[in-house]
Amino acid sequence: MGFELPLSVGSIALFVFVFGLGLVPVFWVQAAVSALEALVVWAIVQRSDWDALAREAQERQGQPARAEDEAAEERRPPGACSEISLQEAPAAGAGAGPAAAGSAKGSDSTCDPEPFSSPWPSTAEAA
Repeated sequence: MGFELPLSVGSIALFVFVFGLGLVPVFWVQAAVSALEALVVWAIVQRSDWDALAREAQERQGQPARAEDEAAEERRPPGACSEISLQEAPAAGAGAGPAAAGSAKGSDSTCDPEPFSSPWPSTAEAA
């Protein structure tokens, strides 16, 4: 970024060497500087065009995104399986129930949370 390190080290140097402040005020100045840095990073993340950046990354890898893939993702109802997701449903023969067979990659059905449920009992089941 080019501003975080100079801002952090520079603010400490300014308040210690120029103003002669002690440990407690320098601590709070550093806390304020860290909060300012977090706000700047948050603004950068919020203003980024993630769709365009994803397309550029795919083009750099030699795999340009197809327009029909992007259109299909936009038409997908909320809660539906994403074809872009890196998670894959467990195989039907790997101990998963019959619901996992219907959620194979490429199907338009919504994700079934059952195959991905936690192996730990919930608090209601434990009681």
